[in-house]
Amino acid sequence: ATGTTTPLQTMELNAVADQCRTEGGLGVVLARLALSQTSNRANDCAGSGARMSRRNSDSANLIKVSIAPNPATSAFTIQFEKPVTDAIVKMYDVNGQLKGIWQAAGNQYTCQLTANLSGLYFLEVSEQGKVVSRNKILISH
Repeated sequence: ATGTTTPLQTMELNAVADQCRTEGGLGVVLARLALSQTSNRANDCAGSGARMSRRNSDSANLIKVSIAPNPATSAFTIQFEKPVTDAIVKMYDVNGQLKGIWQAAGNQYTCQLTANLSGLYFLEVSEQGKVVSRNKILISH
């Protein structure tokens, strides 16, 4: 599936793709997640030696989540498809910098935003050391 990006989004995503060429790892994850496989730049990045799978190899480990409100202002709630016991929620900016981290349990968790953040962010949920979900959230203050 192809998506449409604005010129500003394209510029930000190209910066992430350039970063992943030099750093690999999380940059590749963020570039592919953000571009949803629509940009050759993200695919070029993966071909440059950085490694990343499109999804966890064991799809049984993936957990569907919904995020509301999205866009968010001061907080957002993550609703888990099935209860989590000791999940870690990490929020990264488009440059791959960690901007928030929360520990969650149960069917839902509300993440409070303490910093004055605005823009596109990437959420990564992991449980027992394995990433089980990746999502995008828009924060506007």
